[in-house]
This record gives sequence, C-alpha cells and structure tokens, in this order.
Amino acid sequence: MITNFHNAFIKVKNILVVLALPILFTLLFGYVYREVYVDKIPFAVLDLDETSTSRMISDQFSEHEGLNVLGNVSTQEELKDLILSNQVYGGVIIPDHFEKDIKAKQAPSLLVLMDGSNLVIGNNLQAYATTIVNTLDIGVQLNILEGGNIVPYDAKQYLTALSFTSRMLYDPQMGYFLYVFAGILGILIQQTYLSVICSHLLQLKNDLAEKQGSISFPNFTIVQKIIRLICFSTVSFFLCLLIANKGFGYPLRGDTLSLLAIVIVLLIGVTAMAILITSFFDDEAHCAQFCMFLSIPTLLTSGYIWPEFMMAPHFAAIIKCVWPLYYFANPLRTICLKAASFHDILPYLNGGILFAAAWLTISILLFRHRVRLMRKNHLSRLDICKNEL
Repeated sequence: MITNFHNAFIKVKNILVVLALPILFTLLFGYVYREVYVDKIPFAVLDLDETSTSRMISDQFSEHEGLNVLGNVSTQEELKDLILSNQVYGGVIIPDHFEKDIKAKQAPSLLVLMDGSNLVIGNNLQAYATTIVNTLDIGVQLNILEGGNIVPYDAKQYLTALSFTSRMLYDPQMGYFLYVFAGILGILIQQTYLSVICSHLLQLKNDLAEKQGSISFPNFTIVQKIIRLICFSTVSFFLCLLIANKGFGYPLRGDTLSLLAIVIVLLIGVTAMAILITSFFDDEAHCAQFCMFLSIPTLLTSGYIWPEFMMAPHFAAIIKCVWPLYYFANPLRTICLKAASFHDILPYLNGGILFAAAWLTISILLFRHRVRLMRKNHLSRLDICKNEL
C-alpha cells in the first residue's frame, strides 16, 4: 500500500512542482504584500524649543496617518539610539529658539532623521516628512506675509503664483505587490520548470552514455516531456495571474495572446539553458543546487528591479545574451500594468526567440559532445577492467 502510494507520488511529483508550487507562492506573496502602503512608521519627536509653534509642528507629525509618533525624546543621542535599536525609524528635531527665529524671519531649519538602511521605509518616511514640512512651510510663509500688513487674499496669491499638477500613470497607488509580482512570477515559473526539466535531461544523458550507436538527442521521448512540462507551466502561469487578479487586485490589462507568447518564449529559452547546464553536471543534487543559486542573480540583473539604463556600460547587453528572464519579466509588467499590445512587446519576443534559437543550437551540440565523452570514458574503464582480469 505504502509502496503503491510512493510510486503514485513520484509520478505526479513533477507535475505538482511546475503546476502547484507557483500557485502556492503566489498566494503567499500576495498575502505578505496585501497592504498597498507602508504606513504607521514608528517615529519620535525631539522638541528643544517647547513653544506653541514647536508643539504645532509636533502635532502635525503626530496626526499624519503615515507616522506613528511614539513620543518625545530628550536628546539627539537618545533619538539616534532609538533608531539604531529599530524602536523608531525616524524623528524630527525642532531646534531651540525655533519660534523666535521664525518671528525674526531668520529661516530656522527642522532636522528630520530617517533610517536609510531599509529602502522601503526610508523612501516612505522621506515622502511623509516632505509633505508635512512643505505644508508647514506654506503656513509659516502665509503668517509672515499677513504679519507684514499684506491682506490674507493677497498673501495666498503670492504663495500660489506657481503651481503644478502631477499624474501617476498605470499604478497611482504605487503598491509593492504590483511592482514585484511580475518579477516574482517569472522566477517561480523559471525555477520550477528548470528543476524538473534538468532532472529529466540528466537521466537521459546518463542513459545515452551507456548506449552505443548514434546519439539520438533530442529524441521523441524528451521532446514529449518538454512539451508536456511547458503546457503545465503555462497553465500554472495563467492560474497565478488569475489568482493575483481576483485575490490581490493585480491588474490584467493586456491581451491573452501576448501573455501566452512571452511565457512560451521564456520556457523555450529556459529549456536551452537547462540542456546547457546539464551538459556540465553529472550529479543531480549539484545541478539542483546550481539552479537554485540562479534565482536571485537572474532576477536582480534582468532589468526588472534595477533599470537597464542605470546598469554599467554593456552589462545589459551581456545579460540579454546569457539568460532569458529579461525577455519575460519586463514585457509581463508592461502588458499587465500598461495594457501593452502584441506589437509593443515584439522587440522582447524577437530577442527571446533569437536567444532560444542560438542557445538551443549551442546547448544541443554541447550536450551530444558531453555524451560522447562519457561513452569514451565508459569504454576506457571497461578496457582497464578487461586488462586487469
């Protein structure tokens, strides 16, 4: 009974890996990043002035929904210690004689300390602090102008002489799940597919090495397995998108044909790299470890997290030649968030097809060469054994 169950599990294990794991992790990441904004950031206030003006500034920081002001501190060293121990992530220092300097029009400065060791918290904290300080600055200027015998209407006109309107396109909320999901999904599809296809290729390589005659690679059996795995991975890809859309509000604005095209091109490209990798590895455990190691470097250098135009000279061109994720993660985000058409993603598709064609040719030749070497080594060992006998 147990043996039958074990055999049945082995048969469906690969299907579960490529089909179920991406869905499971989509649910996990969707749940972790379900909040759109990072708010209620622990914050502290150091009020060295202790006047009505400084208390008004302190109240402005306390009332902002993005901050959670835990209280006042007595010294700048105490504030730094709280930031160092992660009890707060920032604080504002209101200097002594702040109110007096405002009345004397000496432009006193507020100092806002922010924890820059966490990029997400630091950026949000800076945005919140900038909003609060700009609002306070306008209020202070208005009071100064009104104090200079300028009627309130004219004072407001002076302060609104220049205005601008900004509009954030495609993702007005700038949510983190919308930002990271396409890249994470690419890694999930890539890694699950890679782990299974490498196992099949290693087994085939060892089988071919023990046979004689022509090297039938790629043969019908492995092609059949590759097509089946590509189908399962593609189904998993669309199910993940559907779950992200229905469960966590991830937009799906593009057309299905474009999505289908980029995932097929990605999987063919990963197949080429899998053949290449298994040409160098004989041990399945070592091969699996190497494939796992690829996940983070391929994502971080794909142009998805860090923009391509900010990379070192010629680095982006090298990345496009050695790994196919660039041709998937970037157009996926463009399709889903910006409703890009098939024509818009055509440069990515052309690049991905060229990548797959080139590396499939190279990797197949290398794979066959590696099998020949293994056969020669196997025959040499047999000759040695015969001579010893």
